[in-house]
Amino acid sequence: MAAALGLGLGPGDAVVSLGASGSVMAVHHEALADPGGMITSFADATGMHLPVVSTSNAVRALRGTAEMLGLDSLEELSALALKSTPGASGLVLLPYLEGERTPSLPHAAGTLSGLRRESMKPEHLARAAFEGMLCSLTDALDVLRGRGVEVRRVFLLGAAAALHAVQALSPALFGAQVVVPSRPTTRRSARPGRPPGPSGSRGAPYRPPLPRPGRAPPRRSWRRATSWRRGRPCGSSTRRRGSRSTRARSAGSGAREAPAGRVRRGRPGPFVKTSQGFHRPGNRS
Repeated sequence: MAAALGLGLGPGDAVVSLGASGSVMAVHHEALADPGGMITSFADATGMHLPVVSTSNAVRALRGTAEMLGLDSLEELSALALKSTPGASGLVLLPYLEGERTPSLPHAAGTLSGLRRESMKPEHLARAAFEGMLCSLTDALDVLRGRGVEVRRVFLLGAAAALHAVQALSPALFGAQVVVPSRPTTRRSARPGRPPGPSGSRGAPYRPPLPRPGRAPPRRSWRRATSWRRGRPCGSSTRRRGSRSTRARSAGSGAREAPAGRVRRGRPGPFVKTSQGFHRPGNRS
């Protein structure tokens, strides 16, 4: 629902989310009841409905193929897949590696078929992985279309949406216009030297840490460190104000008043400088 509101979706729009598993969501004017359990309907905050169809295998099929080919990243797999031809020279990868939800085949396994001498090349296997993943998501789209949901435009979400192979193959397979939303760059994330993300972003917005339950937020101290070699505070006016606060606390606790600028920070309690050195009041030896 948050993605639908953020993207401003309307009738005819769908969202394909590419994670380890996949999901297809569309905007419809009525709720869809599915006795088979393939479609899950959610109510939209704008009064519309969001039917969702999920698949069990999406990017996990790409990562498994990259490991088989000895590639370090999905970007390398994408570049390799674009060297192949449409149809991957007859090589077909059925990406049911963890069973499948659409169609409901929980105990299914993936298959690789169409092997011939000319198709046994790394680029054909890479393209078969992308085509298998996108065809599985096309099946999910067809489930919605079969129930009367109109799909004219598809938004791709997820890190894999930025892969060139996904953007090149998905329009023909989905049969609709494909849009990849760009991620806005925040002020904190646009710092120089920070590597950009897969969609041009340089990180997530900064959120300050929240205090733990039952604990008050820490208070800022007005006292600063002192210079031990010179025997005077490192600050000027701010340090003097901190010294008065230190003397007041020492007088209230019955301890001996410490001279201004003679309080050492970093250890509990005030320190007093005498001819014998620095010590705490009441701990002379």
